[in-house]
Formats: sequence, C-alpha cells, structure tokens
Amino acid sequence: MKIYCPKCHTCYSIEVGLIPAEGKKLKCSRCGEVWLCTHADMTAVEGTSEQENDAVPQNVIANAEDELISTPAEDSENKEETEEAPETKVSDDEMNQIFSRLKDETEKIDTELESLPPAKKLFPKIKKLLGWRSRITISLEVLTLLIIIALSIFGNRYALVRKFPQLESVFSQIGIPSRIIGEGLEFQNVVRSYDSKESPRRLTIKGFIFNTTNNDLSLPPVLVNILDTNAEEMLQSKHLIEEKTIKAQAKIPFTLAVKVPLQAKYIMLTFTE
Repeated sequence: MKIYCPKCHTCYSIEVGLIPAEGKKLKCSRCGEVWLCTHADMTAVEGTSEQENDAVPQNVIANAEDELISTPAEDSENKEETEEAPETKVSDDEMNQIFSRLKDETEKIDTELESLPPAKKLFPKIKKLLGWRSRITISLEVLTLLIIIALSIFGNRYALVRKFPQLESVFSQIGIPSRIIGEGLEFQNVVRSYDSKESPRRLTIKGFIFNTTNNDLSLPPVLVNILDTNAEEMLQSKHLIEEKTIKAQAKIPFTLAVKVPLQAKYIMLTFTE
C-alpha cells in the first residue's frame, strides 16, 4: 500500500498491518509533518500509474516514534550529495622528501651530461635547435639538407672542377657536364685573308690556340660565325683541329678555310662540342 504526506505529498510504501483500524500517527521524514493515518488514507500500489510507481520508495516502514524511514537507495544518494571527498594532505616532511628526490635526480642528470664527450654534448643542442623530436622530423630535415647540398654542388660544379680537376670524371660518369667548353683556351694572333673578290669568296683564317692553364687540355672543335655589317649571323661552320690535346702553357697554330658572301663583315670564333 502507499500513503502520501498531507503537507509535502511525499509518497511512501507501507505494509497495511502497521496501521491499526483506529489509525496511527505518522511523521514524515522529509518535512517533519505529523498526521493521523487511517486505512482510508492508504491506496493500493497496483492501481497507480507507471510514473507514480517509479516515484514510490520501496520497503518503507515506520519506526518506534512513527517516523517514516526513506529507502536505502535514497539514503545512499543523499549521503553522496552531502558528504565531501576527504582531502589528501601532504605533510611538510613528505614534501621535503619529494623535493630532495627531485634535486638528486637533477644533479645526477647534470653529472651524466658533464661526463659526456664534446661530440655527444653537441648533438643534443643541435637536436633541440633543429626541433628534432621524432624520427619522421629528423628524416625530413636530413632529406631537405641533402637536397640543398646536391643543388649547391650542381650549381657550383664548374668552380669545383676548376679547383679539383679530378671531380670532372665523377660528373662525367653521371652524365653531368662540369667544364665549360674551351675553358682555359684562347685565340691569339688571329688574321684573315681573301683569295678573290667574287662571291662567294674563299676566306682563310690563321692564328694560334693558347692553353692558359697548368693542365693538359683536349682541343674541342672551333665554331666559325660569319656576321654581316649589322652584326647579324649569315652562316656558321664547325672545324676540327688536327691536334687532339694541347699541353699546359703551350700554343698550337691553326688554319681554317671558309667560303663567305661579299656582305660578310665580322668573324667570331668560339669552341663547341
């Protein structure tokens, strides 16, 4: 059976045998209201709605003072709401012990770092400076550094080969030209002469090729460009030199023959592949 407090309308579940026929005074445990409860005030639980059944405390009884007792579930909930979690207090001695351990660990780490060789001391500083926190970061930065070095070597390959001639074979093996064609060679005492005044007339070019370096060099072909009075190219021809190499600080003579039109004015000599 269930009864309701006439003041706060709190619903209680109670055994019918606890209430005699003449009624009994009960006290509400929630608001403290005291009233005379009779059988007429009691209602069967089966006749209540589902919502009311959910709200009715179970196994509620009256104590010797006729006070209605709440269910254990409600008591535990109220206890959880009212009770506060106990505070954890750390004594001064415990705090001193904690700080002492931290100090000892710090001194131990500092001593280990001081005992490291200079190379191993430098690496952590570089690692911190470059932000190396994972293997992926290290791999990316190393790859970027290698690409920058490779591009720098490629862009300065001519200067490197001038200073270290043995590097030319290394670049040649990977198919990268590393020497400017005809670098270190000069044309000297160049003269020209024509065989006739008719067009096309035969032009003879004579002179010397001088090796200005201290190394023996191979002789590339000579490219002859004929220009008109406006310095515009009229024709171009390539000529091989009989000698294949020229010694250091040496010079060799050359003679070239070209047929040119009457409008030819200028001659430009260069080296080619």
